[in-house]
Amino acid sequence: MALTEQQAAAIERLRENESLTGNLTDKPAMAVLAWAEEQIKASAVYEDVVAAVRAANRTGTEDIDEALSAAQKSLDAAIITRGVPATVAPPPAPPALPVPPIGSPIVSKPPAKPQTGGQKKSSKRKSGPNRQ
Repeated sequence: MALTEQQAAAIERLRENESLTGNLTDKPAMAVLAWAEEQIKASAVYEDVVAAVRAANRTGTEDIDEALSAAQKSLDAAIITRGVPATVAPPPAPPALPVPPIGSPIVSKPPAKPQTGGQKKSSKRKSGPNRQ
């Protein structure tokens, strides 16, 4: 997938700003910047990605996983604060109901009637001379 002009410019700004990873050694810095580029390519908000890179930088760690974890936590918090971005895939659709094969008869059963405990008494009143 080709980058948009905005994505390419954002990645270029990330690469040029050495202060974003100045507290990290080379390996974690390169890993965090590669992670950040992937986030930009996935249409994450540039400011949120920069904040995430800064969070990783604040750790000053030499551990790649620790730096990436800090960046991801920061980005996750920004997404929650900002709301669900358009780049997040929607939840999967519920499974479809089974469809009968073409040409087979569709049989539907009427809903079951509730069972009652006995016979219903007639509410009609008898009228006339034999009324009791």
